[in-house]
Amino acid sequence: MMKDITSILEHCQTDYKEDLICYCYAEVKDIVAEKPWNYPSCFSCTSKPTQRANDMWCDNCQKIIETQTIRYRIELKVRDDKCSTNFVVFDNEARRLIGQDTMSLYDSQASEDEDDENYNPIPDVIYNTFVAKKYKFKIKVCDFNHGLTRRKRFNVIDISEKSSDEAKEELTTQQKRKRHVFIVDESDEEESKIGTKTSKDSEMLGFGTSLLNV
Repeated sequence: MMKDITSILEHCQTDYKEDLICYCYAEVKDIVAEKPWNYPSCFSCTSKPTQRANDMWCDNCQKIIETQTIRYRIELKVRDDKCSTNFVVFDNEARRLIGQDTMSLYDSQASEDEDDENYNPIPDVIYNTFVAKKYKFKIKVCDFNHGLTRRKRFNVIDISEKSSDEAKEELTTQQKRKRHVFIVDESDEEESKIGTKTSKDSEMLGFGTSLLNV
């Protein structure tokens, strides 16, 4: 299902019933530099461990973890023809597009001087991969995005480059399909009304004939 950003945000204003998974075509305008491009993760899963008094605990694995790793978490500012929002790309999709694992990029950035006036908290390879490029995003809208405290950032579960013409064609096809269903429904309703009227007329005719035969 293709949706534009406006439709996604409107969906978030409704009561949460179940997760929505949809596709959205948008251009990446910038990276949210205020948020780290990575996060500490359990080595066995993708969950962020909890620092306790004397150890690290993973709620997902339900165990104390001895070692942790670094995984991608890149928050993108995206926009389509009408509206903007934030999409968050995680480790698998980011590694596939960037072509570099998180630890090696983290280590190379750690060797840079943060006091250098040219220092950038977001590595250039991340900017070059995403910014000013158009992608087809597969996103998940969950209870996190609904209600009074709804947050306008959505998790990406798949991402691919797609031409503008291809994306617009998909959206147009979907809109035409919806219009076709609506027209068919109206036609069925009219046929039902005609069928009901014909049935009633037949009943009246039968009733009149029986009176004549008495």
